[in-house]
Amino acid sequence: MLIPSLIFSLLAAAALWVAARRNPASDPRITVSVLFLLLILPLLNFAPKFAVAVAAPQADSALPATPVGASILQTLWLAGCLIFSLRSLRDFLAMKRWREESVAAKATPVFAETLAQLGITRAIALRIHPQLKSPVVAGLLSPTIYLPESSREWSPATLRMALLHELGHVQRRDLWMALLAQITCILHWFNPAVWWMHRTFLTQCEYACDAHLLKSGADPKTYA
Repeated sequence: MLIPSLIFSLLAAAALWVAARRNPASDPRITVSVLFLLLILPLLNFAPKFAVAVAAPQADSALPATPVGASILQTLWLAGCLIFSLRSLRDFLAMKRWREESVAAKATPVFAETLAQLGITRAIALRIHPQLKSPVVAGLLSPTIYLPESSREWSPATLRMALLHELGHVQRRDLWMALLAQITCILHWFNPAVWWMHRTFLTQCEYACDAHLLKSGADPKTYA
């Protein structure tokens, strides 16, 4: 499946590059759908296969069933998957440390208003991390918005825009799609087109989130 995966990823990357040039805020769900197809492509190797018996010359019967080169490539692929899986695990543990290093933010009416504005009813934590430079949202099952220390001095309008942006990621389920894209990168670690599509997807999420919030009624000048 190596060659089909490379061909498909290159064609998809070219199409996404053209679409992104025309509209930087193009729907990231298109990109993640392509990554999902690449994710399930290796599973075809485990699909039932039907063999047809063909009489082979006696000289070919001594050839090994599996070439040595194929075994080496498979070993390299598995090693790469393991390395990038460990990197993802490291990032996951780092995110857990973020919560330990952060403190709960003081409840403000602005946070409640932004939740109501976007119609979000699930529980979302708000914390302050001393080492951050800008807001970040993390957590698939229990989303948490981390604000920088400087956010204590932000005006209500600035805080509102920052919260609307991060809550927009939660509302659009960007974190779940990012997880899917990351798993695809682990399986296709050798393919630069997949990593490029991953970066493109993250950029599209930011632009699409901004566009979504402006449509929700955020003032463009204040938001900028």
